[in-house]
This record gives sequence, C-alpha cells and structure tokens, in this order.
Amino acid sequence: ISNKNQQFCELTALYWIWKHSSDDIIGFEHWRRRFILPEKWDEIMLNNGIDVILPVPLCVMPSLEDNYKSRHDSKVWEKGMEILKKHHPEDYEVAVRFFKESNLYSPCNMIIAKREVLKEYCDWLFPVLLELNDTIGILDDKYQNRYPGFISERLLNYFFEKNQDRFKVVYADKSFLS
Repeated sequence: ISNKNQQFCELTALYWIWKHSSDDIIGFEHWRRRFILPEKWDEIMLNNGIDVILPVPLCVMPSLEDNYKSRHDSKVWEKGMEILKKHHPEDYEVAVRFFKESNLYSPCNMIIAKREVLKEYCDWLFPVLLELNDTIGILDDKYQNRYPGFISERLLNYFFEKNQDRFKVVYADKSFLS
C-alpha cells in the first residue's frame, strides 16, 4: 500500500512488516518516536510471557470518541464505526461503548508484539482501514488526510482491550526525536 503513504503514513510500513516479516518478535516505531526499553528487552519479553508492548497511554477528555471528533472530521469517525460494524459485527456494540467511555489510549501506532499477535491485529485492522480509505478517499487538508492513522490509533487500543484476557500487554515510555 505504499501508494497510500500520504494517508496511511507509518501504517504503510506496518502493512509491509505484517506481510513480509518472519521474525518471532516484530517491533514498530517511527522515524521520530522510539520506545524507551531496557537492555535485553526481548529476553525480558520472552521470559515473562509478554505478548505486546505498547506506549504508555495518554489520558484524553472526555472520551476517545469525543477526542477524535473534536480534532478530526466526525464524518470519518462515523463511517469508520459503520465499517467496523460491517467487518466485525461481534465487536461493534462493545467497541462503541469503549470509545464513548474510555479516555486512555496508546498513541503513535507504535507496537512491539509476537509475530502471531501482530498478524492477528493486522488481519483485524487493515480490512477496516482499507475500506474506510476507499470510501472516504483523499481529503484536501493534508493533516486531516492522515485519517487512517488517526483512526487506527484508537482501534489499536480497542483491539488490545477486547483481548486483554488473551494477550499480556505491558507499556513502555517513548521518546520524541527532533
């Protein structure tokens, strides 16, 4: 999906990693954002049954949904939820409640995960994002045109919340590089 880079930004790299990496643990950061991890973090991860590392959550008010709508086009949000319902009807009602009630989210689409966990997440995520992109198309505002990434930041948190009994998630701080 490299031709969609202006909209998907870092997600084009995540898509490539999902389709091509055979590593047991797959890490995904940004060119300006890095996890702050201890030495031998991968051994710590494997020795402690950790499935996923996400950035320390941010608190947004009053909720993830309202935060998105106050900063971005609410029509994109509504269409995204409609498409989520189409692809994952079993998740829809719980997801809507989560987005209305939760105010914590791990930003930046950063993740380190066991390969099978990352695969399951991407299998769940990308059909929604690709259909959303096909439906919404290109927005004139360059910042708002990055909506697939803004939506995916919220979806990442829902996915791991709904799977909290299946995956052991830990959180790591991040640094911003200039």
